[in-house]
Amino acid sequence: MVGKLIREARSNLGLTYEELAILCEMTPRYLQRIEEGKVAKPHVKTLKVVSDYLKLDFHQLMESCGYLKPDLPEKTLADLVRTGRLHKRYSQENLAKLCGISRQTLGGIERGKSTKPQRMTMRNLAYYLDLELDELMKSSGYWCERKEKTLAALVRSARLHKGYSQENLARLCGMGKQTLVAIERGKSTKPQPITMKKLADYLDLELDEVMKNSGYQYEREEKTLADIVRNARLHKGYSQDNLAKLCGISKKTLSYIEKGNGIKPRIVTLKILSDYLELDIHKLREICGY
Repeated sequence: MVGKLIREARSNLGLTYEELAILCEMTPRYLQRIEEGKVAKPHVKTLKVVSDYLKLDFHQLMESCGYLKPDLPEKTLADLVRTGRLHKRYSQENLAKLCGISRQTLGGIERGKSTKPQRMTMRNLAYYLDLELDELMKSSGYWCERKEKTLAALVRSARLHKGYSQENLARLCGMGKQTLVAIERGKSTKPQPITMKKLADYLDLELDEVMKNSGYQYEREEKTLADIVRNARLHKGYSQDNLAKLCGISKKTLSYIEKGNGIKPRIVTLKILSDYLELDIHKLREICGY
């Protein structure tokens, strides 16, 4: 019983009814009634204050009053949100206002009737309740694995973390929703470099990781002219076609440079490449043997 737990903890600390009641801002008589078991289910705020002053396990007090089911891991979205809200001492009305949803919507989530809310709602709940977004996503059936190995998994997981809908992210990246859907389903495994760069920017991903997961040859240790030019082009989001046109060379020439086919570009070509790709011209000249 909750009364027994509180009485024992109070006695161990040497506090009287009056002293603890003053600390917890309640009447001594009300505290006495709780300890005697005449108030079987005190208010959550009361339990929180008492647990803080008596250094009791808040979860244990909640379980003893029937607010939580004992010995059951909190795996459902309803459990996570309800427990998180009670810990933060929010009313349903206050939390709903903070998250920009109606009280009825929040009530549906906590009763288990709304098992897959909008991603932005999940993000707001995680923020205001100090919960792990990963855990909320998994408990609500969203696929959100942190150890991604494919481009599809990487983009989908990051988008869910950011709270973007497919439509919103596609608009930000300047692509059609169907294109993004194809990427997330693994049907488009090698999008244009400019698309990869925008996805990395808006989703706060490492461009290196995105490039490697999409099959682009991308080396961190740039030892050759081919590596330097290819990496810089991908970072800038240029296609070979676009960069070749900007530099006034053929796509075939640029392709030869990036493949390292023994071609030695002219100094003027190196200068133009260095300008558009923001590279060190001296380093390029040294690598080429000028």
